[in-house]
Amino acid sequence: AELQHRSEKTEGTVYLREQGNGFGLGQQNGSETGTRKIGGNMLYRIDGSWSMGAEAFRQETLATGAQRDLLELRGNYTMPRYEAQLGVRHVEDTLGIDRQLGSDQMFASGRYRFTDRLTGRVQHDQTLGSDDSTDFPTRTIMGLDFKLNETATLFADQEYTHSAAQETATSRAGLKASPWTGGQFSSTVEQQTTENGVRLFT
Repeated sequence: AELQHRSEKTEGTVYLREQGNGFGLGQQNGSETGTRKIGGNMLYRIDGSWSMGAEAFRQETLATGAQRDLLELRGNYTMPRYEAQLGVRHVEDTLGIDRQLGSDQMFASGRYRFTDRLTGRVQHDQTLGSDDSTDFPTRTIMGLDFKLNETATLFADQEYTHSAAQETATSRAGLKASPWTGGQFSSTVEQQTTENGVRLFT
């Protein structure tokens, strides 16, 4: 179930989603499989360049009852050739009666269009205090996108993470395509380096 609102200044969505295991023939987001999620997001346009957004949700894993609560606030500045974002995030995972993990973060990102085909990206998520949530470590991503045509884009990313659990360095390259409206295809090669060695994914 989903309720949407859209006007000249604001956009918002409130939703309740449940997705069982094996739904969608592998086309759904893997992190959503076997979960129930309730939440909402909103965007408020201050003027032509500035906007503010917020998101909040609770996600429950149906098989185990584990829960994740997330609250995020962000500000955006957008111009024709570049954009920037700054925000804060709180995440709390409840894994059992006596086990809770949490992370508080500030994050910033930027995007600059060098040419009509080439775009550069940078993103940094900085953990403040506890970094118990393994899905939200301190993270830096630098990337490039090269537009082949109206439907296909080559990309390359370099990502570094740091948390109490581990440190990683990951290189990714691949192709993203939208051959028709609503359809998405991607192919990626990934190499990840951790304290335990190097792994290669496709």
